[in-house]
Order: sequence, then C-alpha cells, then structure tokens
Amino acid sequence: MVTTVSVSEEVRKELMRVKLEEGKRSVDELLEELLLEHRKLKFHEASDLFRQKLSEQGLELEDLIE
Repeated sequence: MVTTVSVSEEVRKELMRVKLEEGKRSVDELLEELLLEHRKLKFHEASDLFRQKLSEQGLELEDLIE
C-alpha cells in the first residue's frame, strides 16, 4: 500500500540528495535503511546501558548465562 507523507521542500530536496548519494532506487528504500539503522542504534544504546547496569552491580553478561 502506498501513502503520502508531507515534508517541507527543503527536507524533500535533502532526501533526494541523500537517495542519489547512497544509490537508492527510491526514497522508500532510503527511509527503510534509515529506520533500520535507527533501530540498530537504539538496540546498541540499550545494550550499553544494560551492561553498565550489570557492571554497577558487580556482574558481567556471562554471570547471567551460567
């Protein structure tokens, strides 16, 4: 299903520029990749926070696996 998203002209131009730079076939493909990278970043941030909290408790990830 296709839908429309409203963005400013400036944002549209930037999306088109990045799409061309990255060699993507469509803005949709570019946005899918950006969303994937965003999810990866959030996962890594959560992982780092989890490891930090473990460390504060004197634990390591391996302690939970045993």
